[in-house]
Amino acid sequence: MSERPRECNTDLLKVYKYFSHNIRTSTSTIVAMMEAVKDGFDDDTGEMMELVAQSGFLLDLFDRGMSATFRYIIANEIEKRDDEIEIGKLTEHLLEKTCVLSETPETDLELDIDENFKVRNNAYLLKSIFLITLYEAVKTSSGKLEIKGELPVLSIKCSNGFTGFPEIIQIFSEMFEKVGILLEYDSNSISMRFDYENLDCRR
Repeated sequence: MSERPRECNTDLLKVYKYFSHNIRTSTSTIVAMMEAVKDGFDDDTGEMMELVAQSGFLLDLFDRGMSATFRYIIANEIEKRDDEIEIGKLTEHLLEKTCVLSETPETDLELDIDENFKVRNNAYLLKSIFLITLYEAVKTSSGKLEIKGELPVLSIKCSNGFTGFPEIIQIFSEMFEKVGILLEYDSNSISMRFDYENLDCRR
């Protein structure tokens, strides 16, 4: 057996384990909340429906992320697209979602991204894999979390460090590299550097 199939099988297993766990968790939450409402536990119906909506968002997110990652593992390529993306607005939207859904809503957050931080890239990839990466950063952060962006780098730093990233983040890094984005990370920080071809120079 050649080396490449073994690596591919290992990566497929990592992808399956990560996404199946998160999809099961989201699905179980939705089912449990709906059953509670059906059984008459309606004192906190509003909160339950919020949890259903949040879990539905995560379910869709992980479904899209799984599809993109499996396609990459099998084909070893990512479609290059020329979508216009405002990193500041995108990050604000994604951060709002991940803060609501994270297990650490009390995290002290600081967001400072240059309004001129605009790129041209694969919007689908950024809105799925980037959001998952950001979700993991918020979920595993401890202490103050700083998200700053100035061309060409977006950085995420945590004062007390991250508790640990899933193995799949290495695969995400490879996916970003295919579209000219360098993703680097350690126990205290994450950075995304966009190459020159990504930058929107029409400002």
